Amino acid sequence: MVLLALWIFWTFPALVFSKSYEGYEYCDLQRYRTNFFHAVSCLGIARVLMNHKDIDAMNDSIDKLLEHLVERRGSDPCLTVKTFVFDKDDTKLLVLRYDKNGGPMSYFIYDRPKSILEDLLPFSSVQWKPLGLRGFSMDQFNKMSQKERKAKNAICDPEMSVFANNAKTLAFFGKEVALDGKEVAYDRVYPLKDSCDSNGRCKPMCYANETQEVRVDSRLGNRVSVRTAASI
Repeated sequence: MVLLALWIFWTFPALVFSKSYEGYEYCDLQRYRTNFFHAVSCLGIARVLMNHKDIDAMNDSIDKLLEHLVERRGSDPCLTVKTFVFDKDDTKLLVLRYDKNGGPMSYFIYDRPKSILEDLLPFSSVQWKPLGLRGFSMDQFNKMSQKERKAKNAICDPEMSVFANNAKTLAFFGKEVALDGKEVAYDRVYPLKDSCDSNGRCKPMCYANETQEVRVDSRLGNRVSVRTAASI
């Protein structure tokens, strides 16, 4: 009888909440109940404790926070950002701010707040650290002379950037920099759809393994690719 009761106790949640989500198997959030889920929009970051009965309930919490962010900060600039896991413990995120029209590039490190009640971080409240670089589209970059690229500290298509969390460097096409913006030895190549022109340094078929990243340019974020869990 005790064994039967235990079996019912462990299987009941799965029987009740075993929905499939867009073809994916049921995910038991209980194993992540001490983790946080991060949703990123162009206005800021929403942080939600994953201790919910199912994914629908967690999504509802995330939606409410992002809607609240728009209500509070809807007049703020809508930034283009890309996020990377900063450390091996998955407790910090590196948020890279960029554009592809010659605008300056910067970043900040998102650390876990001291309180679980701090659930929203508007980007307008962040102190961004400049990298001394400017992002350009592939077309704009390829039309520049080498002298012009150097004078502008031009980066070709910063959307294709990669962060090496072991070395703590950001790698772009043809350039790798430390977080103070200083260039370091460049010994890797990264995937490009076509090719940035860098005197034949990398052809269109160059590739390497990327670290986890997302690019966000919508006010409510992308509901599939922008989430990264971080432990309490």
